[in-house]
Amino acid sequence: MDDKITTSRLGSFCGRVIEAGWLLALVLVPLFFNPYTQRAFEADKTFICRSLACLMLIAWLVKFLETRNRPLNLRETWQKTPVVFFVGLLGLIFLISSLFSIVPRLSLGGFYLRDEGFITFIAYLVIFFLIWQELKTKKQLHRLLFTIVLVSVPISLYSICQSPPEWLGEGLDPLRWRLGDVRARATSTFGGPIYLAAYLIMVLPITVYLAIRSFAVKNISGTLLGAFYSLIILCQIYGFWVARSRGPMIGLLAAFFFFTLIYGALKRKKMIVVGLITLVLCTGTLLVLLNLPNSPLESTKKHFGFLGRITTTTGEAGRTIQVRKTTWNGALSILRSNPTRLAFGHGLESLFFLYHRHTPPDFARFEGSIAIPDHSHNETFDLLITGGIFGLIVYLFILIMIIYAVFKWLGLIAVTRDRRLFIGLLIGTFGVGLLILALMKNGFTWLGLMIPFTLVTALAIYLIIHVFTRPANAPAEEPDKFLNIHLLLIALISAVLAHFVEVQFLFAVTTTNLYLWAYLAVILGVIPIAALKKTAATDPETSNGPKKKKKKSAAPAAPPAPVFDLTAYLSQFIIYAVLAGLIIGILFFELARLKSFADLNKAIWFFITVWLFSGILIVTKITAREKKSFAWHFNFYLLYLVLSGTLGLAFWSMTSFLLTQLNIHKTVAFALNSHFQMVIFLFLWIAINLFTLAVLFPARSDKTGSTPLVSSGFALKLPFYLILCLAAGVFIYQFNIKRAQADVACRFAVDRAEKKQWDVSLEAYKLSLKLEPKTGKYYDLMQRSYTGQGNFGQAEKKLEEARAVEPLNFFLVKSQARLYRDWSQKIRPPAEREKKLDQAITVYEQLAAMTPLRPSVFLDWAEIYILKKDYQSAVLKYRQALALDESRNLYILLGNTYRQMNKPDETMAAYEKVSRWDVSRSYDLLAPLGQKYFEQKKYEASIRANLILIKFRPENYIPYQNAAVGYDTLNQFATALRYSQKALPLAPPEKKKVVRDFIKQLENKMKKKQGQKKPPPKK
Repeated sequence: MDDKITTSRLGSFCGRVIEAGWLLALVLVPLFFNPYTQRAFEADKTFICRSLACLMLIAWLVKFLETRNRPLNLRETWQKTPVVFFVGLLGLIFLISSLFSIVPRLSLGGFYLRDEGFITFIAYLVIFFLIWQELKTKKQLHRLLFTIVLVSVPISLYSICQSPPEWLGEGLDPLRWRLGDVRARATSTFGGPIYLAAYLIMVLPITVYLAIRSFAVKNISGTLLGAFYSLIILCQIYGFWVARSRGPMIGLLAAFFFFTLIYGALKRKKMIVVGLITLVLCTGTLLVLLNLPNSPLESTKKHFGFLGRITTTTGEAGRTIQVRKTTWNGALSILRSNPTRLAFGHGLESLFFLYHRHTPPDFARFEGSIAIPDHSHNETFDLLITGGIFGLIVYLFILIMIIYAVFKWLGLIAVTRDRRLFIGLLIGTFGVGLLILALMKNGFTWLGLMIPFTLVTALAIYLIIHVFTRPANAPAEEPDKFLNIHLLLIALISAVLAHFVEVQFLFAVTTTNLYLWAYLAVILGVIPIAALKKTAATDPETSNGPKKKKKKSAAPAAPPAPVFDLTAYLSQFIIYAVLAGLIIGILFFELARLKSFADLNKAIWFFITVWLFSGILIVTKITAREKKSFAWHFNFYLLYLVLSGTLGLAFWSMTSFLLTQLNIHKTVAFALNSHFQMVIFLFLWIAINLFTLAVLFPARSDKTGSTPLVSSGFALKLPFYLILCLAAGVFIYQFNIKRAQADVACRFAVDRAEKKQWDVSLEAYKLSLKLEPKTGKYYDLMQRSYTGQGNFGQAEKKLEEARAVEPLNFFLVKSQARLYRDWSQKIRPPAEREKKLDQAITVYEQLAAMTPLRPSVFLDWAEIYILKKDYQSAVLKYRQALALDESRNLYILLGNTYRQMNKPDETMAAYEKVSRWDVSRSYDLLAPLGQKYFEQKKYEASIRANLILIKFRPENYIPYQNAAVGYDTLNQFATALRYSQKALPLAPPEKKKVVRDFIKQLENKMKKKQGQKKPPPKK
């Protein structure tokens, strides 16, 4: 019996499809955004990621069936790579959590905001599994690493366009963004500055690794390649800088710390470790000094620029800290609310619906009355809530196992003592952290930081101990081996730890999730690659052929020159040219809506810069050791320009043709149909590039014997293959293409609604709902168009349908309450108006039950009672809002209501409370109030108002004089005289005569009054 593993050529091709899939995912997910959809960024990245994962999975299944004698030894896999089983266990836990979720449909398929449901998580795991399975050669590894750096070029350069340095001028961005001022904080292709920074901290270590390896090549091409990598690093750092995000800054510092510390531990460089510890201590001391009140360094904060955002706990930084604490308190409230959910959590994508009920009241004080968190801004809390304790433990265990595997392969865990120290430190630091939280007041607010912080602290302590306890005679690593494998593992684990630290202050997005799981798979794949014999470990970065070992002689003979393989060279070159063409095409697609010549000119210069630089980088990379003439290299560069430019223009031309239908449409359906075709073409173009790359990849030998076109029994397998392909097409269309098309229609409708083209927008919304009838957001937007049209009945119907689809969505209920309020103002008959207001009150009762901790609900509810002129009930609702969170505006509204109720004392008491936040505002409210009460002959109320004003502005003569006038009216002349005498020295020169005359009048009145009360003379 033949025990050889044999794979047909179809199976081998499917293996290459898998590699092409992960390369396209690493390119498209960070780079792509769709300016024609309503969400534009995260959801569209998710759709592409899921589609590629689906195609990769189908290719793997076909390859599996086309491979004969493929070993399925689970015991051996467990012994070699047990972490893979825990990854599968994490997927099982999330499946259980999603099936029993509070919103099972959304937990499985994804919520509208980001579509990060179970299906998306499985896509990450599929990509992880397939990279681990199929990453078998160094050429594959370096294609993957170079692709990561290549796609960072346009992303980094675009961040420079958005927020250029002063010497480049302003206005380099060809797009006009609605997301805020991108010149202040660049967003690049991510839609948010913090997402851009989170991506860059994962790419920077890889770029540094490639730069170091390139400089190690002792020739001109290697030096040039290293210089180009260095230039890319500078662009990445600049992009990170202009994103100005604090969480990723901490992650970047963690990456630098562990990169340096692991390097020092591995190379036994004690001075490096000592210097690093000294730097950390000095930096920590500096931050403490800068954040101390009345610090001697207070005056220097303004010179720190962006770093000033982390050198103060007041202002914006202080607000951010308070927001995080408030959000984490909400997370604790969620965890405590239902102990039965602690094991497996509430389900993926459930946080948005849970935070309605558990967001602390003071959250609105920092983020606004309509804001509700959809994440805890802490990955630990997110995992606890969505996946439960089991989900968090397994996730942390996966990270720890991979870190342990890396340390073990690097020799940092070599003996039983090392293993015991490693595990002991993990347990010990966690126990100490838990004890500290238990002793602190409200300490468990910091639980989400304590768990990851103890893990990171344990790793740092272990490495430091290892440096100073490693035997002095330990053998040093070979330089070449260190550069090829050791440094790569250090870079990968540093990027993983940077991400792990960063997500404790915000949350992971599609790109960073994809890169995390890809990096973990690469780490597991690198270690087996490193175990190959050195004779077979040629350098794919810089060599096209094998090198012979040098002889150990004084004058070794020169090794024979490697045979130049033009076919392999061209194949590698065209692969990168196709990737560059895809990048150029996507950039064309994203900027195709430009209309003005100035913006188009900016876009053209950006395209040219990316196009030319990418070509130089590619040609230099694959010819690092080829001793060819400049003309030879230049000819290949021209070939790159032609090939990549043609591919990019072809994609842009087709999408532009489809999009021109927008300007010449006769009906909304016709225009949107062209947009829908554009979405389909986009996915088809990605599939075409996928299979094109698979064809270009060189065939890889997997210990095969004969290589038939198909395996035996292919006729029986063919129907199954066709069913798999059909299932993949259905999945991609139903869960990705249709959702993208629905969002295209929604964006079209929103644009038309802004122009008050209500009929056109409604027709587009109907298409959105036809494609995605289970998305509450589309119903909500549609009812706004009906409201703008004046068709409140249809608006009410759409909101009822929306609430049926997403009954736990707070915003849909709030929209319905506001709809009834607005509707009541359009109705003339009093009875009908009262009916709508009563309906609004009923909805607010439901809303308050859903989210009892939000002051804004009671504030809006009070407005309904004011419209009904039921001021007593309005006061009650304002009081309920104030019991949750006091604010200046609430007291103003309460005072206004008391004025309507003709209650002077309560009115002035409410206005006086405003002085807690703004004395001037309180003064401005009370000053006219005192005058009005005087005109209404409410003299005592007028006097009280002026006495309060005196407390606010004791230097102002007017309240004293007004109080004196009030007392005079009440015939309390002595008290009036006292206040008027206090007003005299404060009055301006032109008013002193008036005050003196009034004082004389008061004195005369007092004399007259005393004369009237003089007793008769004694007889």
